Amino acid sequence: MTWARRIIFYLFLLTYLIICPLLILYSFGFIFSPLDKQITRTGILYLASLPSGANIYLGNSRYEYKTPASINELLPGRYDITLRLKGYKSWTRSISIEAGKASVFGNILLAPVVLEKKKLLTDFHADLIPMPGEDFFFLSSGDTLGEYQIFDWRRVKARQLLSSKSPFYELSVISIFNQPESRQVLMYAGSLWDREYLLFRPGRKVNAIQLTQLFPEQAKVIKWSPRNDSVIFTFQGDYLNRLDIPSMTVSPKYIEGVKGFGLSGHWIYLVDKDNTVSRCTFDKENRSALFTDNIQLTRLLEAGRFYDIRVIDEDTVLFLSEKGQLAVNVAPYNLADSGVRGIEYNREQRKLLYWTKDAIFIVDFTSYPEENNPLRNRYLQPQIIYGQGRDIEQCFWAYNATHLVFLDKGQIYLLELSSDGQYRMEETSRAQVRSNSSVFYCEENGYLYYLDYYNGNLESVKIVPKESAVFSPFHKESNLREQGV
Repeated sequence: MTWARRIIFYLFLLTYLIICPLLILYSFGFIFSPLDKQITRTGILYLASLPSGANIYLGNSRYEYKTPASINELLPGRYDITLRLKGYKSWTRSISIEAGKASVFGNILLAPVVLEKKKLLTDFHADLIPMPGEDFFFLSSGDTLGEYQIFDWRRVKARQLLSSKSPFYELSVISIFNQPESRQVLMYAGSLWDREYLLFRPGRKVNAIQLTQLFPEQAKVIKWSPRNDSVIFTFQGDYLNRLDIPSMTVSPKYIEGVKGFGLSGHWIYLVDKDNTVSRCTFDKENRSALFTDNIQLTRLLEAGRFYDIRVIDEDTVLFLSEKGQLAVNVAPYNLADSGVRGIEYNREQRKLLYWTKDAIFIVDFTSYPEENNPLRNRYLQPQIIYGQGRDIEQCFWAYNATHLVFLDKGQIYLLELSSDGQYRMEETSRAQVRSNSSVFYCEENGYLYYLDYYNGNLESVKIVPKESAVFSPFHKESNLREQGV
């Protein structure tokens, strides 16, 4: 009896000594691979789609859970992954799984087979003028101010910019000036001999303010800060004029000897004629030189006659010339020699988007190494995302900067971005956009608004579904174990 107990005890002890280490290894993501006959650390794959509920296929095998879900205990290697959901196009990707790491695809947009496309206005329109960051944009059916409408995308309603009784009703629009995240727009309109500068503030009591007396000459560039839109700065020749709307006064040649400027908050950023950069407050106080030790930037700024300055943050400033040269005050300083048509910066993700006629680029400022890290080269890495453009006119961040929406040769495209360097593109609308007309993308509701090429109707396409994607790294029933990832 004693021997039997001893045998049972030693069997349990042996079992414990064998199984316990295996359980510990298993809990840390190690499993025994029959093919290699050795213990291998596994990886994780997380998939979340919008809309959710898509079936997941690993090769030809269907996974038991639907998106969002985590797939655990995957041996290192490449896997062909497919998501399928009724009414939507399949999403397919070859994904690499690494030992001890998680491959996360948490922002997959499934493109519908049939687009949610709506006709909003059936009247003929010649142009759409976007107002970035606002709840409205402008539509025009002709050249005169009387043919301009304001479209409120929240209410899905349009109204005339001016009443037929307005003295400016018949004036022809020459140029339009606006600023991102500002509700006001300045229009330069009239005939060859009689021209007016008119300020419009939709939603306020006074709809049109005549500012012609504040413009002693035609302005080349007009800017104001969304934080203080009652002060306007204009650029002519090599100087700035300051216009104060409440007092209706102008300060001519307010700042002289400049070849470029930009506004950020209550600061004016300047490129002086000697190609140095400085800034001062709106009242010209506290003026100080910036980047004085940056010889490379100073040399780059010699190439342009005028620079539009965009301030990303206190330490990072962009300079865009008339010919599309794009410079930045951090290495490599010169992002593009020429041809840049537009730029968009996403503050939350700290990513810069810029594009030329045939290519789209992204600069990730979060990858810029810290000063206290001497082992890494301190320079940005511009990355070309798309290089087969025909005539790229506009580009927008979409779905928390995980996708791009862009207009190329009258067609609208959706481009999925991914950290693994694989980019997937969908044509979101077969309808062609009207020539020489802009489009307006609203990140808040996920719609893109455009004018139809054939009849000028205002239409919309749903880019991002209504459902909100909830990022949950692990499926609640997946029995995920800590793997140090």
